Amino acid sequence: MGQQINLTFAYQLKKRLVQTYGEKITYNYKAYYIHPTVEVIANVSVQELMDLKFSRRKAEYLIDIAKRMHSQMLSKDMLMDIKDTNEIERSLIKIRGIGPWTAHYVMMRALGVQDAFPIGDVGLQNALKDILNLDKKPSKEQMLSLNEGWHEWSSYATFYIWRAPYNQN
Repeated sequence: MGQQINLTFAYQLKKRLVQTYGEKITYNYKAYYIHPTVEVIANVSVQELMDLKFSRRKAEYLIDIAKRMHSQMLSKDMLMDIKDTNEIERSLIKIRGIGPWTAHYVMMRALGVQDAFPIGDVGLQNALKDILNLDKKPSKEQMLSLNEGWHEWSSYATFYIWRAPYNQN
């Protein structure tokens, strides 16, 4: 959902999706929402998601992935059984709507892969630019060179780098 859009809008999309299709729990007079299941999302129409301000493509991709997961054509266990990070990435980017950035994000957040490194992430590039006091965002080559020193822990480094601009002062 967060591909190629700003974080504020990505959070709005996520909130709309969860509040519309997730379960609501009230505790101490406050509402909490549980993310909708893949079964629920697999049965949503493209137009319904577009009404929540999803682009047609994002809606199609999200529904398709939910259908794959619901039918067990795709699962976390299947991906975790693949031991090679590059092979996990290749498996994910075969799916319509998933590119390298999303593949690495899924590897970091859902699969616990320690050496995922989303070099195409603008937030990561901007944070490295600031941390390293560069005049412009680092090139792919510069990022890969930097990553050599921590490649076994790239996912962790990425999370720290993403947070660095918020930890200043």
